[in-house]
Amino acid sequence: MATVGYGNIVATTPYGRISVIFAILVGSFLLALLVGLIINWFSLPSNQEDAINNIELEWFAVKSVRASLEYNVARQKRNRFLRNQQHEDEIGRNPPSLEQLNILKT
Repeated sequence: MATVGYGNIVATTPYGRISVIFAILVGSFLLALLVGLIINWFSLPSNQEDAINNIELEWFAVKSVRASLEYNVARQKRNRFLRNQQHEDEIGRNPPSLEQLNILKT
């Protein structure tokens, strides 16, 4: 940005050097301004960022509640199965094996 080509063409007069220095400073400022505008263009306002954060938090809460409900349903099914097996054992049928119970745990 501060040179022209590979250095084989340079400003030799004082006015030429001053104009090159001025062009370097203005070019650096314009490049920084352009980068700032692009960043500002892609960034969201704070209220939209807050809304996105709240949606993410609610999504994590929904996933947690869903996992808890699925766990409770599985636990109730397992307890119902064990109660039915106990009732059948009282009648005289075989009790469940350890393998069957281990399958239900998972």
